[in-house]
Amino acid sequence: MAKVVCVGLAVLDHVFMVPEIPKVPTKWHANAYHPVGGGNAATAAVAISRAGGEAVYWGRMGDDDNGRLILQELEEYNVDVQYVHRLEGVCSGVSAVLVDSDGERLIVNYSDP
Repeated sequence: MAKVVCVGLAVLDHVFMVPEIPKVPTKWHANAYHPVGGGNAATAAVAISRAGGEAVYWGRMGDDDNGRLILQELEEYNVDVQYVHRLEGVCSGVSAVLVDSDGERLIVNYSDP
């Protein structure tokens, strides 16, 4: 079977389940919280691996705790991460994701240049 190479973003999503997306600035209490790997390329690599394919993630991320968590999750799904470039002193991509009871999302992302 051929390997599928997924090139692009890998981020750590901080997913907060909320009753509704706030419409005005406010403090909100989440019903649940889940840290999970995200980013289009990393998510595709995990999906390919879970479906029985061979996936390679090729990208860059910071040499920080978030980067370590992202790599750990990719490795748990048997994604080949040998081509990941870790950048010293850089913050790995991270997102705050609010998901309401209808599944609608509000995402705030940060990527270190």
